[in-house]
Amino acid sequence: MNAQKDKLPHTVKERIEQSKRVHKGIVLRFYLIAWVFVLVAVVVWGRLYWIAGVEGAEWREIERNHRPAKDVVEYPKRGSIYAATGELLRVSVPFFRMRFDFRAEGYTTLCDTNRRKERQVLDTLTQISYRAIPRLHTLDKSRTKETLIQRWLEYSNKGKRGADLYGCNITFEEYKALIGDSLMWVYERKRGSDTLKRTKKRTPYYMALNSDKISTRRAPNGDMAKSALGSVLGRTQDSITVAIGGIEEYYNKYLAGSFGIREEKFRTNRSTTIQKNPPIHGSDVYTTIDWKLQDVAEKALVEQIDHYQAYRGSVAVMEVNTGRIVAISNKERNLKTNKIEESGNHIFIDLMEPGSTLKTASMVIALNDGIIDPKASIDIGNTRVWHYRGRPIQDHNVGVLTYEEVLARSSNIGTAKMIVAGYEHRQADYVNKLKALCFGDSLKSDIPRPSFPTIHSPEKKYWDKLTLSRMSYGYAMQIPPIYILTFYNAIANGGHIMRPYLVDKIVNNRGEVVLENKPTVLRSDIATPHTIDAVRTMLRMVVTDGTAKSLRTPLVAISGKTGTARYTDRGRGYINNEHVVSFCGYFPSENPRYTVYANIVRPQNPKGRPAAALMAGTIVKAVAIADAKRQKQINFEEVRPDAVPSAMPHLLSGRRTSLQRFSQQTGIALYTAEEALPTPYVTVQTSKDRKMAITSVTPRRREIMPSVIGMSASDAYYLLLNHGLTVYLKGRGEVVEQSKPSGSKILKGEQVLLYLKPKHLPAPTAIQSDTSTPPKQHE
Repeated sequence: MNAQKDKLPHTVKERIEQSKRVHKGIVLRFYLIAWVFVLVAVVVWGRLYWIAGVEGAEWREIERNHRPAKDVVEYPKRGSIYAATGELLRVSVPFFRMRFDFRAEGYTTLCDTNRRKERQVLDTLTQISYRAIPRLHTLDKSRTKETLIQRWLEYSNKGKRGADLYGCNITFEEYKALIGDSLMWVYERKRGSDTLKRTKKRTPYYMALNSDKISTRRAPNGDMAKSALGSVLGRTQDSITVAIGGIEEYYNKYLAGSFGIREEKFRTNRSTTIQKNPPIHGSDVYTTIDWKLQDVAEKALVEQIDHYQAYRGSVAVMEVNTGRIVAISNKERNLKTNKIEESGNHIFIDLMEPGSTLKTASMVIALNDGIIDPKASIDIGNTRVWHYRGRPIQDHNVGVLTYEEVLARSSNIGTAKMIVAGYEHRQADYVNKLKALCFGDSLKSDIPRPSFPTIHSPEKKYWDKLTLSRMSYGYAMQIPPIYILTFYNAIANGGHIMRPYLVDKIVNNRGEVVLENKPTVLRSDIATPHTIDAVRTMLRMVVTDGTAKSLRTPLVAISGKTGTARYTDRGRGYINNEHVVSFCGYFPSENPRYTVYANIVRPQNPKGRPAAALMAGTIVKAVAIADAKRQKQINFEEVRPDAVPSAMPHLLSGRRTSLQRFSQQTGIALYTAEEALPTPYVTVQTSKDRKMAITSVTPRRREIMPSVIGMSASDAYYLLLNHGLTVYLKGRGEVVEQSKPSGSKILKGEQVLLYLKPKHLPAPTAIQSDTSTPPKQHE
């Protein structure tokens, strides 16, 4: 302590000296720190100058091209839908929506804030657009080059950064042509090199251009089976497409796939993508739709709706042994435009009174319980009205009918008397047996939200004293058409209720089958074999001798039942003079391949009451004929007369010139009958003295059916073809019978079947005249 005290300054002078020394040290440290700051500032400012001045352009380019890494959702491609015959029904197609950034640096630099210069720039942009998208000016007549430029100038004035460039989507090919245009890219020369650099540099046009990729669901073959296939919305839910209705919705989890995630980095003009989770694309669905039958059924349906000015109609075709729906269509008239368009899935969702098509079910129940015998008779009276419990049941039949005729002629009184006699005191038994046929269970079809039958029971409040009689012929209940189709299909296949389905299999993008539908029997033996056989006989009688005679055709045997019911509107009850007509049947009758249901809702028939066979049955007939043609596949070139030994050549009827040439080559005398007309086609009569008489075969009027019996297949085919007929051949040889009698009036497009058979006529034969008794017409 004493030593420290000795070092302290004692005098004023010493204290002043010490203070100066301390001050000098502080000043030196201050200057040192100041110089360090100055030096650092010089270095920093120098570096800033170097970066901003010398390297400024390079760093600004890097800054423009630098984007932070980001995760991008990668949407899956929705699976396609195919017909069973391979045609593409639904597919997802990529489209692009082009957007333009009118505040992009390259664009503003190019325009140089000069209005006239900007117009020139936009004019160049329109040239690029029209080269890449030639259809641009055809989309809208008002979308001219000038209007495009004016709209773009308005966007530029507002400084829009994502303006819709064209106001429409462009295809992938148009997108490639647009971004690949020569004005979108420029070439740079290498430093110290006279050759062009192979890599390209984007122009301001490209740099201001952006695109949104849009996946659009398309139908390459139009609206065919649209209601059954469903539709896809333009929005997404959890990055997955949202489907509504039909196959699109029911199998959406297979079609949609799942999204993926990728990381995108952009550094110095290079884009780097890192796939985190790849998307799983949707699987392809292969339906049961038969393209040709679908086309026939749909066209026939539209024709009938249009011809009878109906409101709506539906048709469905089911494969008898499997339950596959090979054709389905639902058409409705747009009351605003009067156009017939594809509408809702009415085959599966409509609840309607089936009418007389349900009489077949009543007949099955009665036969199965042994209440009636098909050959037994029942008196339905002569007044066309039967009063049951004070209410009239009307009919168009009178007299005594067998039970076969009750169904064939669609007798309301006969059916009601049959069911009332057997089940009046056990009404619940009838209802339970009706439900057991297939009308009380789910059909487990692959259509979302199908409807189920509404069949009342005696213990319910909607049951009254008339319900049983009305139910027997298809009233006082509501049944979707698919149930009627499934029931008749069971009659056709021997009594098995088959599950109706629209999809055969689903295949993923690796080619693996992830789902396969097999024919499923929901219930076996709905009736005894004896009952099934008896009902099938009755259903054939409906066409041959009953209410569906107009469906007879020589090409195929059709069995089925007509149905007519009054049309009901929700909340309004029955509508006067409005009906629903239907026909459900199968073909061929002996070995059925397909069952078809067709209905027409609210047809207009100024000539009288709606005719189910003529209106709805015609659709079934068109499908049956189309299938028969496909099955037979008669090749006209293979039709040749068989060689038959003959004492003299047997000359067929045919072209006059051919007969004359044959006469000259063989020396057989040929003379013309006095009554023969100078027509190109003739028929012949050969005599024992080797002379042949020819006479006219073609009537003067082309709308009258000629006789072609005795002609060769080629001459008969050509002649009838020129008369506007559709000709089918059966057999080989010359024509021995024609389905349409000669002398009858021809309807354009009418079908005629010619029966061919090898035939030798050694003796003179009578000439077939137009007034002869026509040959028997085949069913």
